[in-house]
Amino acid sequence: MRTLILLLVTLLQSSPASVEGVAIKAGTTEPVAHARVMLTSAEGRLAGSRVADTDDRGRFIFRGVIAGTYRLLAQHDAFVRATGQTVTITPGQALRDLVIAMTPTGVITGRVVDEYGDPVPDVYVRASLKESVFETTTNDLGEYRLFGLPPGAYTVNAAPYLTPWIERDATASDGIQTGRVVVPTRPSPYSPGEGRGLTPLAPVLRAGNFIPFMALRGESNATVYYPGTTDATAAAPIEVPPGAVIGGINFVTQATKSTK
Repeated sequence: MRTLILLLVTLLQSSPASVEGVAIKAGTTEPVAHARVMLTSAEGRLAGSRVADTDDRGRFIFRGVIAGTYRLLAQHDAFVRATGQTVTITPGQALRDLVIAMTPTGVITGRVVDEYGDPVPDVYVRASLKESVFETTTNDLGEYRLFGLPPGAYTVNAAPYLTPWIERDATASDGIQTGRVVVPTRPSPYSPGEGRGLTPLAPVLRAGNFIPFMALRGESNATVYYPGTTDATAAAPIEVPPGAVIGGINFVTQATKSTK
């Protein structure tokens, strides 16, 4: 008899359960379709972790779940990642009607132009919220779009990539200026990490080859903070409500004397 009871207890403890619910847009009953819902062990074990996609009605279901304590997480490109909901599942339980509320992310858009109003491509635009930084670059029209932003007040700045400069050495006895033109190079799949392209100055001058005008002027690009200041402490925060698209956050590039 004792053996039979132990067997029944073991079978009951190992009896799989099910978990189902719905993902909705926070503050509404609108379903979030095609969200990815994760069921992970709250005790840090990988075993038993599961992933399911919500259907067109925002519904999700996990079958064959082993008893334990789990965290429910949900992810979607247009929403803030939902975390922190904890559920305890008993053997054979059918846990239904769970609700995951997901907060829509916001967008900031704008344009970067130079002093003449011409578009400036390849400018880094960054939005900072506490310790999080979201980054993109401008296209050939000087336009940018920062998306996937959690609600909050952002500091936004525009910073063209590092400016080329001239490293000057002493003038040779024949009067020719020695040194080199230094052009910063961006990381790439074939050249990880930033680098520097070095070209001897004298051959460039002799051949009449192009030298970046800002290097000739001894200028560099300043980081410009919205609404148009190079002083980070004078930046105006931009409030991004849930799901909002904030447009017209524009910048004009500014040059400053290089310290190199």
